[in-house]
Amino acid sequence: AYKQWKASNGKPPSDFGIVDEGEMKFRLSVWERNTPPMIDYLTRPESRSGAFLTVGEPNPQVGLAIPDEMPPGTYRIRARMGLTPEATPSRSFLEIGVRGKSLNDAISLIACRKISAPLSEGEVIEAEVVLPKLTVPLKEDIGPETKKVILLGERVIGFRERQHNTPQVSSGMYAKAIDETGFGIQPALWVDWVEWEGPIRSQRQMELAKELFFKGPDAIRDEAYAREILERFARRAFRGKEVRSTYLDKLVGHFRDRQNQGESFEQALMEPLSIVLASPSFLYLSEPSSGKDRRRPVDGRELADRLSYFLWSAPPDEELSRLASSGELGKKEVLAAQVERLLASPRSWEFVSGFGYQWLHLERLGFFQFNYRLFPEFDESVRQAAKEEVFHTLQTILAEGLPLGALLKSDFVVINDLLAHYYGIPGVHGSHFRKVQVPEGLPRGGFLGMAAILAMGSDGERSSPVERGAWVLRTLLHKPPPPAPANVPQLSRHAGKLLSARDLLAAHMEEAQCAQCHRKIDPIGFGLEHFNAAGLWREKELTEIAAGNRVKKAQEHEIDASGSLPDGTAFRNFFEMRDGVAARQDAFAKGVIEPLISYALGRPFGFSDAELAEEIYEKAKAKNFSLRAIVHALVESKDFHTK
Repeated sequence: AYKQWKASNGKPPSDFGIVDEGEMKFRLSVWERNTPPMIDYLTRPESRSGAFLTVGEPNPQVGLAIPDEMPPGTYRIRARMGLTPEATPSRSFLEIGVRGKSLNDAISLIACRKISAPLSEGEVIEAEVVLPKLTVPLKEDIGPETKKVILLGERVIGFRERQHNTPQVSSGMYAKAIDETGFGIQPALWVDWVEWEGPIRSQRQMELAKELFFKGPDAIRDEAYAREILERFARRAFRGKEVRSTYLDKLVGHFRDRQNQGESFEQALMEPLSIVLASPSFLYLSEPSSGKDRRRPVDGRELADRLSYFLWSAPPDEELSRLASSGELGKKEVLAAQVERLLASPRSWEFVSGFGYQWLHLERLGFFQFNYRLFPEFDESVRQAAKEEVFHTLQTILAEGLPLGALLKSDFVVINDLLAHYYGIPGVHGSHFRKVQVPEGLPRGGFLGMAAILAMGSDGERSSPVERGAWVLRTLLHKPPPPAPANVPQLSRHAGKLLSARDLLAAHMEEAQCAQCHRKIDPIGFGLEHFNAAGLWREKELTEIAAGNRVKKAQEHEIDASGSLPDGTAFRNFFEMRDGVAARQDAFAKGVIEPLISYALGRPFGFSDAELAEEIYEKAKAKNFSLRAIVHALVESKDFHTK
């Protein structure tokens, strides 16, 4: 169009479909800039049989659409992948997620997989994704473009090279590479094919379906059978309570109405089943009191509820309900055996992740967008894996009956291949988390070496000795600092100065209202200063003054990681500080027991619970403070059996 316009002897650009001369020149510049990467892409022989994933144009993502007529549920996604010769270890990871409307949009991350096979051989990777029901119904009168937009917003799985989850990052990297090389960033990942399978029915789903339609596929599907199904379902949903006949009559009435409208037996059951699941009797645990300010023992059904929601975050299963109904669950040895059974089940992951998230306040990990220029490796995949490391470590401690002290210091980590790459630990292959020995001299093993814990003690730009020190005091040493006073002075007078964290906090200590607390908090936080904001080890602290992506001034500072614990015990570096904290397992145990009581009983820990905490502490101490022993002691306690 540009050549035709130039040769047209003064014809307006609009004759060639362009608004004006300015737009014509802009389009030409875009063409000249993007053509070399496209030519480089298309001249690669493998682009004829597959697709390369590029950072930025021309192909930042491959999309796999799940047709809108497919029901919601779990789907298995597969792809055959390979590495190009240009791939480096950092660029060998594939991200899979639900994609937005554009190829350059951010994705809702599902999984991250390391690709190891060369392009000539390839390997098949897979992940599972739970797809919801389409939120916008597809009507017959909408056009294909509208349908496409709806689909792209909810049912397209995107495959891309691992990167920070903002389009500005990839576009900035692409633009920089164009300026430097003329043809962009060389691709690292090649996609041969992608496919989906589903919906996948889990064993648990199959069992529930069989339990629901308990007479089997040959049963007479009449109203009497529907009534039996609804009664069994409601009794199970209401955790063993008898279902009133009047309530059941109304459910059957809904079923009858749906069938009269032409729905099948199974379809007609969906509405009354949904009504049951929306009932307060299902949504809330009811433990009515016997009178004002009077406590009473919980009955067998209520005990089963408490235990199941504590360790599974779900209603009791058939075995637990049966023991509750027979009165056997109240026997000490039976209850202990059920605790072991529930903890041994994969469903105990709900306890590990739920309690871990609440106790350690892991919501803070998502508070900040980390500076991708300063921390290019700390992307959404690493952030997610770092959180999972915390949960999998807790699960390992629980499963192996290890003492709580292993959370303070250990010779192992529980990681996958992505975190192994992040931490610099060789020989770890596969996306599953497993126990790995920490190489000699590496500052990992225990909470204080975890990226998630360290990243929470930052603002996405700089590490914060105050946040980290306060977290150690509050969570590990059971000595929570008081909240900051309302009149904390700002340090704006130091804006524009390249001060180290220690110097900046020294200025803060000059204020009388700040000094008292910071004398206890800061010395512990300094012991973690060799870790940057993203939890990676550094030898020097870099401070910068930047305007956008341009660094105006920068300076490196020597790190002084010496400090002292609240009782005055001095340390010279991180390793001595960690040893000092690990030596205080007793205090740490108390700091675990109190939030666990709150989690198990569903209410805040109060001063009246001090006796219970001490009772659990003494029992757990006799068993070297294993998390398993603490759980058993709590379940055996009088408070767990009392409303």
